[in-house]
Amino acid sequence: MTTRDRKKKISILPRNLTQTKTFNLLSIGQRGVGKTVYMLGCYEELQSNHLTAQRQKLWFDCQNDQVQESIQKILNYVVQTNQYPPPTMKIVNFNFSLKRQSFWGEQTLCHFQWNDIPGEICDIHNLEFRNMVFNSHGCCVFIDAYAMRHSDAYVQVLDDIFEQVMALTSLVYLNGLKYPLAIILTKSDLLENNSSTQQIIKKKLQPLTTHLNAVQANYQIFQSFIPLIHKNDGASLEAKGAAVSLLWVVWELNKVHNPGLDNQLLGLVNRILPSNYQLPLKQELPNGTMQNIFSTEQVQVESPTNSSFIANRLFRNKALLLYIILGSVTTALVFLIGYQRFFQPEPNRANNIENLQALQESGQFQQAIQLLEQMIQREPERVDLRLQLAQLFEVTGKVADAEIVYDQILSKRNDNLKALVGKAVLRHVQGDSKSAAALFAQAEKVAPEALKSQVRAVANNTLRSSNKQSQDK
Repeated sequence: MTTRDRKKKISILPRNLTQTKTFNLLSIGQRGVGKTVYMLGCYEELQSNHLTAQRQKLWFDCQNDQVQESIQKILNYVVQTNQYPPPTMKIVNFNFSLKRQSFWGEQTLCHFQWNDIPGEICDIHNLEFRNMVFNSHGCCVFIDAYAMRHSDAYVQVLDDIFEQVMALTSLVYLNGLKYPLAIILTKSDLLENNSSTQQIIKKKLQPLTTHLNAVQANYQIFQSFIPLIHKNDGASLEAKGAAVSLLWVVWELNKVHNPGLDNQLLGLVNRILPSNYQLPLKQELPNGTMQNIFSTEQVQVESPTNSSFIANRLFRNKALLLYIILGSVTTALVFLIGYQRFFQPEPNRANNIENLQALQESGQFQQAIQLLEQMIQREPERVDLRLQLAQLFEVTGKVADAEIVYDQILSKRNDNLKALVGKAVLRHVQGDSKSAAALFAQAEKVAPEALKSQVRAVANNTLRSSNKQSQDK
């Protein structure tokens, strides 16, 4: 091959051969909910596909020796004890890659870092939890379906999980961001297959699903069937489509960053699902098709007791009253900056956006502020850049500077909902409850009809906290 030919070949290499994206996935759920068993099930299914990857165009691969050793240790425990692993046994940092066989050989499309955090730190007031959310691209929420059905004590745990998810998704909605959320009902193979069970689960999830529908969250609900099968030589975990929920998150992320993989991802789904639930491949799939497919009967996975109810079909009642819980508005402001990573820039702005994202992710907030200010000078009419600058000022504790930016936005557009809410919260933080109340009232007035109740809830929750502080004094 001549030098000219080599240069020509290099010039047509795909960008993502040299620029591999790493996505951080976060899991939320209390200790003992079944996160470790879920991850084991995903690993077993993904690894079994990796063994035949030479014949596949697209597959998952896990190359972390520490993760593999941890998984093998837990699997050995299951075989030796004939029991599920205890909550103390867990897989730390479950990392894997999405790979493709192409003309240039084996290609890594993207990496995934799975952070399985302890359930007891899943609190928006916990600094470690906030930092993990700040650096995440998507989230899996784990709910114990069996405990939700049979345990009255699980109500408080469920309320805590709902509060965390509602706070997170409300911020995502108010900022117009893209953030896939998978809700996984673990231990579904233990549920009774009857209408009474379905109705009870529907009712208990209603506050969460009503909120998620109201804020137009990008979410899906999945059941996890990973029964413990007893054999002569010991027990083993038998996953039945466990990885489908994880694959949906991967699908949503790749729609933004690696478009054009529709049929190949569907092929991967078909290799994971039982043969009687195969999905039809299409040459072209319109936007949203994958999410619709995941919502149909075709994706249901039978439990050992032939249970076939689809949780996702139960929770789409658009007529339910809006409901929202926000734990701590001021503390949750830390989330705002982290979710900016998904907005898609125009090509001529890509470098600045990529540099800005890199600075934020590495904690170099001062440099990020300087870059944003330069971008605003070149494009002073871009409100989204000013909002991001205000949020950076908030994160770095520069409340006065953040207010100045919000005032600049409101001087040009006094109906900007995000600026009104942001300034109201800052007024509250500084003890000016009267101004905060006025700003919240204005925000509710200009808010779209579907959002008014949420703005009202944020205002009530914020102002109520200031009243409580006054009483405590």
